[in-house]
This record gives sequence, C-alpha cells and structure tokens, in this order.
Amino acid sequence: MKTLKILIVEDDVLIARDLEHLLQDLGYHICGCADNGTDALRLFEAEAPDIALVDINVNGAQDGVDIVRAMNVLRPIPIIFLTAQADFQTVERAKSTKPAAYLLKPFDERHLHISIDLAISNFLGKENTEKVPLENTVTASPKLCADMILMKGNTIFLKQNYKFVQCRLEDLMYIEADGNHSKLHFKQHKVILRIPLSTVVERLNHENIVKVHRSYAINIMLVDEFDECEIVLVKKSIPFAATYRESFLKKFNVL
Repeated sequence: MKTLKILIVEDDVLIARDLEHLLQDLGYHICGCADNGTDALRLFEAEAPDIALVDINVNGAQDGVDIVRAMNVLRPIPIIFLTAQADFQTVERAKSTKPAAYLLKPFDERHLHISIDLAISNFLGKENTEKVPLENTVTASPKLCADMILMKGNTIFLKQNYKFVQCRLEDLMYIEADGNHSKLHFKQHKVILRIPLSTVVERLNHENIVKVHRSYAINIMLVDEFDECEIVLVKKSIPFAATYRESFLKKFNVL
C-alpha cells in the first residue's frame, strides 16, 4: 500500500513550492510539478499520478482546462482545479471536464486536505475502484501536520522547523494576518503558521483571544489602553475596527 501520488500543475513558482510543502507535510508524495501543458502531460504519462491539482492559468498554448481534457483521454483521475478565477465562463469550462473540486485561492491546508480526501473517495465510488485501485490511494497514517495546533490547558504546541514547540497562551500578545499565513507574536518569540487568521482564532477558541480588525486578533489580558481607533498592548499599537467593537466589549463585565 503506497502513499497517494499527486501531480501539481501551477505556473507560479512560489505557489507551486508552497503547495508542494503543504502536501508533503500532510503525508502525500509529489510526483512532479509542471507550469505548462507539455510538461504536465509528460509527467502524467511517466509518473501515473493518482490525483492532479491544476491551475487554470498556466504557461503555453494550453490552459488548465485543456490539459485536464487531455488527461481524461489518457486516463481519468480525480482533478482539483486551483485558481483565483471565479467568473461564470471559467467555471463552466472547468465543469465540463467533471473535476472533483474547484478551490479558489487562497486556500488553507485543512480545506485542501479535505478536498483531496473527498475527491479520492468520490472518484473511487464513481469508478467502482477500477480506475484507481484502493491499495494505491491510502495516505500515510495520522501525521503531525504543519497546520495542527495542539492544546492542553493554556499551553499550545505549534510546528516550527519540523518540530512542535511549546507556547503559553498567556504569553501570546497578538496574531497578525499575512496573506494566507498568520504570525503569532509571543512575548519572547514569533511563530508563523500557514493558516488564515480567522482559522487560528476559531481553533484556539479561547475567551481571551479576540479579533479586533480583519488583520489582527489580540489577547485582551495584555491590553494597556484603547480608544475607538486603536488598542495598545505591550507597547504595540493595533488598529481597532468598528465592526469588531461589539464582540470586543462583550469580553468585559460592564459595572
């Protein structure tokens, strides 16, 4: 029984590299990356992937939809389109290839993992296991993924440089959004997670961690002062958006 093999078709080198790292952290095997139709189809035939993640816009004469159509002729496999495009025409063209999923960028690691699992499961059911044998689509046993947040009481463990490091929630000053990543600023160090800010706050689910801006969440126990526009904690000024004021004030008892 082998690990699921994934082919990535993406013309943005940084996105492709980040996606490859995400998938490797989840225990998948990347059998190749391509930024154009010619290389994608060559890898498809040579490596026999179990599933392909394909961007709509790639280099060359063929776009992602054309590439998937060619793949379907050679050997149908589950396809997940990864794209920033959501216009009606693009979606209709993509739908014509009967993909397993259509994920809009940016996406987080957990949603990507779920989409892959569902794509394989649905494809196996539809094909009655004839096209992709079950024994070839089993992923690794439960893995300590990069997007995991392990919590015990007020202590959390976050993955950094291939190790889970201990962090105390009482030392977490604020969380800052950075695109599809989050920077957790502790009193003595900083941890970067490949998870959106809202997802981090949702998973922590802690009464003292609250969003005060679309790009910031804070530890209300460390607030020094605030007004209608900003919050100051540990000499750091954080913008305070009006849309989050009510949820922030609900954390306090009004006497």
